[in-house]
Amino acid sequence: MKSPSPVISVEQLSGCLLVKFHGIQVAASSHAMILNEANYPPVYYIPREDIDEKYFARTDHTSYCPYKGDANYFSLQVPGHEGANAVWTYENPKVSVAPIRDYVAFYPDQVKFEVIKRTSEAKKWRENRFPRRCCQRVVQFLSRSIFFVSRRQIIPTTRLTPVISTGYHSP
Repeated sequence: MKSPSPVISVEQLSGCLLVKFHGIQVAASSHAMILNEANYPPVYYIPREDIDEKYFARTDHTSYCPYKGDANYFSLQVPGHEGANAVWTYENPKVSVAPIRDYVAFYPDQVKFEVIKRTSEAKKWRENRFPRRCCQRVVQFLSRSIFFVSRRQIIPTTRLTPVISTGYHSP
């Protein structure tokens, strides 16, 4: 007799999810999803476009889930540390979990998660991280500059206002 399939649900996470591996942020997304499956703990899934690919190395490791399909794996690599097969993805998931296509998940014992809610908590975090006085100085400086240079990319000043207004900044 075939066992019944577990109840699987996928929902949007309200807020921003930061993922750190040995103190280095490897992913950040305001489009993360939570997959709930039977009696297992919830699993965060992040769009692949929201990961910092320089820390991810594809491996030959695979696994199969009868409810989700074939999983492919990545190792996380930061200076001095490697998390072998710490990340997985379902590139061609079963129809019942199609929303997780092009998303990755992380083993929670390999990374640290931080959820920043989209309510007053995010506003408070943004104000503590970037006090209004500091933001005004940055905007004044940037209004005279062509580009704002962050640690990871050059952002044209035309995109500065939306970046600051979201309240989701990497440390």
